[in-house]
Amino acid sequence: MYTMVPEFRPPIVLEAHFYRGVAEPELAALGHPMVQVYCRCPVDLAWQRYQQRRGDPERHPGHLPEHQDETATLRWRTTEPLPLDLEAPLIEVDTSAEVDVIAVAAQIVGFATPA
Repeated sequence: MYTMVPEFRPPIVLEAHFYRGVAEPELAALGHPMVQVYCRCPVDLAWQRYQQRRGDPERHPGHLPEHQDETATLRWRTTEPLPLDLEAPLIEVDTSAEVDVIAVAAQIVGFATPA
């Protein structure tokens, strides 16, 4: 999954549904300083949004229907969502309402800029 990362110099952004307890060693092995931005909202709201996007004809065709049904999504819908366990600054963003993206970006830059 991370094969292209060494080709880039920081800063880079990795975006995915990372699984706690699985992704941490892989991310640490990249050897780059990190800032984790963890998007939080109630699971029932996330599921509602997910279902709405599933039927959107504008959605990228790479989102396969077999990866979007109730069986395939059961793990994330029934597990307490938590940020990754990383040795990195953590910014938690409540996405149940509108997000001030400029403020989040400023926080990231604040952590990423040496003092």
